[in-house]
Amino acid sequence: MNGWFQAAVTGLPVIDLPCNGRAHPTGSMGAMNLHQMEGYISHQAAVGGKDELYHEVCVSGSLPQAAGLVRKVSVETGGLVVVARNPISVAYARQNGAPGAIMQAIEVGQALLSAKGEAAIEAVCRKLSGRIVTAGDVEECELTTAGGFDVGRVVISGHELTFWNEYMTLEHNGERLGTFPDLIMTLDAKTAKPIVSAEIEKGQPLSVIHVPQENLILGATMRNKELLAAVEGAVGKQILTYLFG
Repeated sequence: MNGWFQAAVTGLPVIDLPCNGRAHPTGSMGAMNLHQMEGYISHQAAVGGKDELYHEVCVSGSLPQAAGLVRKVSVETGGLVVVARNPISVAYARQNGAPGAIMQAIEVGQALLSAKGEAAIEAVCRKLSGRIVTAGDVEECELTTAGGFDVGRVVISGHELTFWNEYMTLEHNGERLGTFPDLIMTLDAKTAKPIVSAEIEKGQPLSVIHVPQENLILGATMRNKELLAAVEGAVGKQILTYLFG
């Protein structure tokens, strides 16, 4: 459960140890490699939806099956559920999670709010030792939603970005400039508001930033070839050769 809101309301503390230090498309990518733990049973509780779409479910089973069922429930509720899942020990979390990533996110947010427009985008890049790759209007935009995933591509000033919920690749004239789990992000070029892939529209003026994965605090799943291989089938681009040689 993303406990920020709940902590603010209840006064309960949040432990700075997220499963991963960046967004990712699949539940397994946020599960600290528990799918490789022999005999592990995943327990997940999900709630979401309004009125006739309201659902409450508790699921126990293998990690992929439990994650898949929760994703199906999210589709039935209209696209969003809150999930508490996968109890583990503190030692396992420390070894496989991303301790310190919440503070890094807070500091990035502070950098974004410290200025306006292009200056705010530059402040974020300085904080993460990233760079603004390009800025311009959206020339092409393709999006397909299936099984709870947004899949497609965006072209901005000749730079192609593919996404599977999150941006997966960044290329220019066939040259690979960024590969998930690098941070590739689009922001409104005028206001610096982050614009996620599902919100992209043709003609929008956007800036594209890139931050190498080495500058992010990431969980162990972001080094798991098995999980990252799924990206290739989703976006039709080579991933593993760029990450592992």
